[in-house]
Amino acid sequence: MTRLFIDGRLDESIALLERLDELTEASGSISAAQSTLLTTVFLCLGRLEEAHSFVTRPARPFPICVALCYAYSGRLAEAQRLLSDTILLLDTDAADLELVSTYLLLMLEISVLVEDRSAAAMLSARLAGLAHLAGTYRTPSCVARHLGTAAALLGKPDEARAYYDQAVEVCTKVRFRPDLALTRLGLAELLLELYPDERDTAIEHLDFAIREFQEMKMQPSLERALRHRGLLKA
Repeated sequence: MTRLFIDGRLDESIALLERLDELTEASGSISAAQSTLLTTVFLCLGRLEEAHSFVTRPARPFPICVALCYAYSGRLAEAQRLLSDTILLLDTDAADLELVSTYLLLMLEISVLVEDRSAAAMLSARLAGLAHLAGTYRTPSCVARHLGTAAALLGKPDEARAYYDQAVEVCTKVRFRPDLALTRLGLAELLLELYPDERDTAIEHLDFAIREFQEMKMQPSLERALRHRGLLKA
């Protein structure tokens, strides 16, 4: 199912994940990796209500996903509150390093969405050593891409660009289609805002992302990309 997501076959992956969720919930054993991936796919497709309904059901093992849903839904104060609570409670010395790294990656994504620069700086420093990874065991999401968005938020454009370039390399190597499109959208936005001499390169990245988002039905990201293309045509 992770491979389906990486390949950009989001409709297929969500159908399989929902079926597996029904089976595992009936047995009383719900996988944290499964929960995180299903939440991610819902959000990529813009199915926010379904994502929120899923993560708030009883026995969800991964409450940070609730904060992620809040952040994507524009409920930023609630997302910020849960983010702050999780940072305080997170045991970074825990034996389960995969779980810790997954929490850190999700928290970094949330910190960017709510524009919590202090949290973004702290989390980026902790994740910098994992920039070469396409995700953690529980979270297929390119670490360098998130570090790039955080660096852009923190006003470090050269660092952001370096991370985005690394993310393009990682995603291309493993054929991680959704994250490659998201990375190239982030890179296009960075170039359009801060590197005016590279407008043509930015447009190439933007048009690539638009085509990919259309094919994968990643509606929120498609709308974000099209808004930039509309400004370019004006």
